[in-house]
Amino acid sequence: MVEPAEVALSQTREVRFPDRCVVCGAECRGSVVALPALDSTLFGYLKWVAQRSRKVVVPAHGLCGTKLSRATQGRGMVLLFVVTIPLIVGVAREWPMWSTIAASLVLFVLMARWQGARPLPLEITVSEGKLEFSFRDADYARRFAILNGGEVRRGG
Repeated sequence: MVEPAEVALSQTREVRFPDRCVVCGAECRGSVVALPALDSTLFGYLKWVAQRSRKVVVPAHGLCGTKLSRATQGRGMVLLFVVTIPLIVGVAREWPMWSTIAASLVLFVLMARWQGARPLPLEITVSEGKLEFSFRDADYARRFAILNGGEVRRGG
């Protein structure tokens, strides 16, 4: 399992990235992709579903950026789908509410663990007034931290 390198920055500061693709690490001047900064609250998740969450522009080649954007969107949609299905089935089949909620929670935990074991090249979350950047590539995270005056910490 790859342990991501994390850098937390204030939401109010301008974020700068190295002139390298965040996915493949090759030189990348001018090609960018806008990724959502995911808020872990229910309201934040609803903003993401409505495509109203904050976007952060990151350097990525055309194909790399498309793949990363799709992977980010796909993870959220799969999580939404996997958690919602037991709720719909449980209500339709008149399961006890506790078993319906338990099934959704078990699937949520399994999906979260699966996603944690396979980190994306970059994931951005909003938490307590900070933007948290989680990089699969520790060297890229180090360069990013130097550019932004932040510190790299190992996440999990």
